[in-house]
Amino acid sequence: MLKSKFYIVLLTALFFFPVTACSAVVPKNTSRDLATDMVENGGFLVAGYTSLSYRANEKFTPASTLKILTSLVALERLGAEYRFSTMLYLDEDRNLYIKGGGDPFLTSEVVLEICHRLHKENPGITSINTLFLDDSCYDLKGQQVSIENSRNSYDAPNGALAVNFNALPVKVTKSGKVSSGEKETPALPLMRQRAQSLHLPPGIHRINIAWKAPQLDNSHNLTPALRYAGQLFTAQLARNGITVKNGICRRETPSTLGPLIIYKSEKTLQEMVRLLLQYSSNFIANQIFLQLSFERNRQLGRPATWEDSRKIVNSYAHKKLGISSRHFHLEEGSGLSLENRFTCTAFIHILKRFRPWAYLMKRKGEDLVKSGTMPQTGVFCFAGYFTRGEELVPFVLLLNQHRDSRCSLLQALHKRIL
Repeated sequence: MLKSKFYIVLLTALFFFPVTACSAVVPKNTSRDLATDMVENGGFLVAGYTSLSYRANEKFTPASTLKILTSLVALERLGAEYRFSTMLYLDEDRNLYIKGGGDPFLTSEVVLEICHRLHKENPGITSINTLFLDDSCYDLKGQQVSIENSRNSYDAPNGALAVNFNALPVKVTKSGKVSSGEKETPALPLMRQRAQSLHLPPGIHRINIAWKAPQLDNSHNLTPALRYAGQLFTAQLARNGITVKNGICRRETPSTLGPLIIYKSEKTLQEMVRLLLQYSSNFIANQIFLQLSFERNRQLGRPATWEDSRKIVNSYAHKKLGISSRHFHLEEGSGLSLENRFTCTAFIHILKRFRPWAYLMKRKGEDLVKSGTMPQTGVFCFAGYFTRGEELVPFVLLLNQHRDSRCSLLQALHKRIL
């Protein structure tokens, strides 16, 4: 998601209106005045201020402000100390299975740590036959939430086993030499393949792994994301003295095997949410969103699905927040889909419940703000809390227009509550 820099200006001066014998005091900057000046299509609402409301019960696209709701449901249902798991299994034929559990922070450094742990705890393993990749904890049926299908890393697909946020770092020199675009990630065959097929120009690129790639490699049943994960694990295993003889393949882990290693994510859910709200990663948001149905469904022997996670969040919104279905429509958890539609009234309910976690949001001046930006389609939003002493005052403004007037509107709203 593209980020928009903004400044929340604290204004302390009061307006004074002269009164004469033939004139009455006329209030300035009413909601209607603000809307006339700054809103072509959108709404806004400040909690507790009935005069600061405009089209509050009409639905608009919220973009990344929706991440607040995803964070709220996850923190309450999974718990702040929740950690994702990745499990490794070894069968009697010395095949290694890696079963993904949805960890959104399975980075190159983490994969190296897992491989180092495998070597340290099992020094007799110097080679394996086949590396089997198991992404069966999620059943996404190839469905993604973005309509762009772009090269951008914010457009990357989700999955139960995904590395480096499904964004491939590639460096291309002026002479055409291809290498890794970051020091933490070793050079992988996939980098040269993608650089050549996409005709990448010189420079450092971070590309959506699925962009313009075949959905499946039929010979090994590998998606682009699994090929990336398999090559990265192969390289990091090699750095720990473990070779993969027969390559990588996609296969579910046999139920008869017990885990050789269970890796728990270093970051807790609370720490992930802080980073999510700071950097607005769509990939992280939807991994967390899908994990809601993963945790519920695994008790039933079923994988996570988009639809099941939608049902969980919808149920939470109805039962815990008291939000009517006429006030929102949810497609996914990041805000990337244009089909997400929320009213300002619904958002205030979300923000009131999120108050205990407000400190996880990005601070701008004295206030806490989450932005939502989709400039190509004309979506410019803010949601968060004005601070007034010790009080956190929830606010939301959802603009679905091509003029980005949200900073001016936010300043005007803030001025009214001082």
